[in-house]
Amino acid sequence: MAPKTTLETSGAVAHLVLDDPEAKLNTLGAAMIAELKERFAALKSDAAVRAVVVRSAKPGGFLAGADLRELKALSEAADAAQAGYRAAREGQGLMDLVEDLGKPVVAAVHGAALGGGCELALACTARVLAEEGASVGLPETQLGILPGFGGTWRLPRLLTLPAALPAILTGAPFDPRRALKAGLADTLAPLPRLVQVAEELALSLARPGAPERAARVRRARIPRMNRVLDSAPLRSLALSKARKDVLAKTKGRYPAPLKVLALLGDRSGGRAAYLEREARALGELLATDVSRNLVRIFFLGQDAKKQAGEGSPSAARAAVVGAGFMGSGIAIPLVTKAKLPTALKEANLEVLGRALKKVRGHLDKAVAKRKLTPVQAAAGFNLLAPGAEAQDLRRVDFVIEAVPEVLEIKHAVFAELEALVPEAAVLGSNTSTLPIADIAAKARHPERFVGMHFFSPAEVMPLVEVIPGPRSSPKTVAAAVDLALRMGKTPVVVKDSPGFLVNRILLPYILEATQLVAEGVDPRTVDSAALEFGMPVGPIKLIGEVGVPVIKHVLGILRGAFGDHLPAPDWVNREDLASAFPRGADGRLSVDAARIRAWVGRPDPGMPAPDLEDRLYLAMLNESLRAMDEGLVSDPGLLDLAMIYGTGFPPYKGGPLRLAGVRGLPRWADRADELARVAPWLKPCAAMRSGRAAA
Repeated sequence: MAPKTTLETSGAVAHLVLDDPEAKLNTLGAAMIAELKERFAALKSDAAVRAVVVRSAKPGGFLAGADLRELKALSEAADAAQAGYRAAREGQGLMDLVEDLGKPVVAAVHGAALGGGCELALACTARVLAEEGASVGLPETQLGILPGFGGTWRLPRLLTLPAALPAILTGAPFDPRRALKAGLADTLAPLPRLVQVAEELALSLARPGAPERAARVRRARIPRMNRVLDSAPLRSLALSKARKDVLAKTKGRYPAPLKVLALLGDRSGGRAAYLEREARALGELLATDVSRNLVRIFFLGQDAKKQAGEGSPSAARAAVVGAGFMGSGIAIPLVTKAKLPTALKEANLEVLGRALKKVRGHLDKAVAKRKLTPVQAAAGFNLLAPGAEAQDLRRVDFVIEAVPEVLEIKHAVFAELEALVPEAAVLGSNTSTLPIADIAAKARHPERFVGMHFFSPAEVMPLVEVIPGPRSSPKTVAAAVDLALRMGKTPVVVKDSPGFLVNRILLPYILEATQLVAEGVDPRTVDSAALEFGMPVGPIKLIGEVGVPVIKHVLGILRGAFGDHLPAPDWVNREDLASAFPRGADGRLSVDAARIRAWVGRPDPGMPAPDLEDRLYLAMLNESLRAMDEGLVSDPGLLDLAMIYGTGFPPYKGGPLRLAGVRGLPRWADRADELARVAPWLKPCAAMRSGRAAA
C-alpha cells in the first residue's frame, strides 16, 4: 500500500504532509492513523527536529474527517459498540501522541479540517488557517455520533465550554475569522504564504516558554463573558440550558447531542479517564439505528451525485424565465452557489423588481450570518442580468422556465425560447405536475427538454427532481444533474409520471390527514400526531403553507390518475377553503380548527394516537411501494432521500422504505389490513403483501 503521508525537512522544522494517493481528499481511516502514529513516534525521537508542521498536499483541503466507509462498516458490525470503541481509542492514541510530542506542532489548514481533521488540528500546539476557504469544525452529531478522537475534551479546553457547546452540538464549522476570534486559530495567512507562516510560527514556538506565552495570548482573545461562564458553577447552568434547548428542538429523538452533554458534564479523572468515557460513548452511538440511518443518508447523497455520469456537460451561462416566487428563488443558488452569469427574464417589471429585492435581501442576510463576505455578495448580485427582453438569451446554454403551471403558457414560452437560444442549449421546466412529455410535445428538439422540479422555497430546499421526457437525451439529463449539483442541490432522477415522485407520495399523506378530519378528528390532533411521528409541520397546516390553489391543483391531477386508492373528503373541495388558514399581522399562518370542525360537523371519535400515526404513515408507504413498482426511481434509497430532502420526512427514521424495513413489510401489511376496515383505501398494495422494494 502506498504511503499516505510524506516527510519533508526545512532546517530544524519537519513538514508532515498528508497526501493519500488513492483519494481526492485526505481522510482519517485506520491506515492513515497507523501511519501517522509511526511518523510522530519517529519525529519524537529525532533530536534534529525542533518543530513540526502538519499540512496537506491536496488542493481541496487539509483533512476531511474520518473515513466514512470504515465508519459505516463499524456501525454494521455485530459488535458495533465495541468496534466503535476500539476505533476511537486508536484515534485518541494518535491525538495524545501529537499533544505530548514534546516539540511544537503547528497545523497549516487550508480548505476543510472537519471531524477527525479538526481533532488533529486541536491536538497540535497551534493552528494557522488560510484566510479564504478554511473551515474547521466537528460535524459528527449530524451523523448521529460524537467526536471520538478527543474532540469533546480539547475543544472546550481551548475555547471554553460556552463557545464549544454550539460548535459540537450543531456541527457548525468555524470560518477563518471566527476561528481567530474564538481562539481556535492562532493566526491567519494568505494561502500562498500559509506554509511559510506555519513554519515561522513552529520555529518561534520551539523557544523556551513560547508555547505557554502563545496559549496566554490565545486565551486573552476569548470573549471575557465566555471566560466568566466557563467557571465551574456556571458550566452546569450552561449544560442544563443546552439540554433544554436540545430536547425542545429534537424531542429526544437524536441521542448524540444528549450523549455529548452528559459527557461534557463529567470531566473528572483527567484526560485519560475522560477519553475512555468518550470512546465508549462513540461506540454506543455508532450501534444505534439513528446513526446507521444518518450515515446511510450521507452515502445516498453521494450516490445522487453520480447520476450525472462521467464527463457530463457543464453550463457556462444560465437563464431563468419567470421571476416570480419560484423563479427568483432558483436564480439565487445559480449566482451564489453555481456562480453562473444568469439572465433573469420577466415581462412584468413590478414582479422583476420584487425578485431583485428578494435576491439582494438573501445576499444581505448571508453577509450578516457570515456565510458570504460583502465582496462575494456583490459579485453574486452582479452575475444577475435582469430584464424584460429575451434577446440576450442567444448566448446561454441552460434555461430554466418558471412560469405558471399552464400548459399553453409553457408552450408559448418554449416556442419563443427555441427560436432564440443556441441549438445546444438545454431547456429545463420547473414544473411540479405537468408531464414533461406534454411540455416537449410541440418542441422542434425534444431531446434537449428536461424537467427540473425545485421545491419551495427554491433557495432553501435541497432537493431537485430531474425528470427526463420520453425523448430527452442522456446528455441533457446529465447536464441537468450537473447544474443541480453546482447549485448546491441534491438531484434525484425521476420517471415522468403524474406528480413525479415526492408529490405522488406526499399528497396521499395530506389526503389521509384531511380524511381523518372528515371523520371528526380535530385538525390540531392530526397535526400533533404528524409532529410526534417526526414530520416538521403538520399535514393540515401544510395545506396553508403550500397554498390552497397549489394543493387543489396537484390533488386534481393525482385524483385523475390514482383516484381509485385516494380518499376524497368533501371539505377540502370548498370554495372558501383558504379562509381556514389565516395569517396574523406577523405573517405567521395558523389553522382555524373551529371553522374546519364546523364544516365537517362530526364529533371527535377519540381515535388512538397510534392509529392516527399509522394511517398517515401507511398512506405514504403504500404510495412509495407503488412508485417503486412503477420504476419512478432506480433505487429505494433514492426514494428515501427524496422524501427526506423534499418533505422533511424524519431523517433519524431513514425514509419511508427504510422505516418499513425495520418492522418488516409483512407486519405493515397486517396493520394496513386492520386499518382498512375503516379506511378501505389503505389496504396493502401488492408490493407490501409480497415484501418487495423495502430498503
